[in-house]
Amino acid sequence: MATPEKFTQLTELIMDALASTIAGDAERAADKLTEVGSQCTDSEMYGVCCALAAAGR
Repeated sequence: MATPEKFTQLTELIMDALASTIAGDAERAADKLTEVGSQCTDSEMYGVCCALAAAGR
């Protein structure tokens, strides 16, 4: 399970990725998602993907 500090850092990275996507900056969004992926377990990354998919509805 993620520590509060890790959770906060991942939340900031995910929000940055979403903001970059909305702004049309695909390269920055991809960089942020790569950074998220490098810091997550497989199950955490699955949760991130589900959250991003739900946000896109």
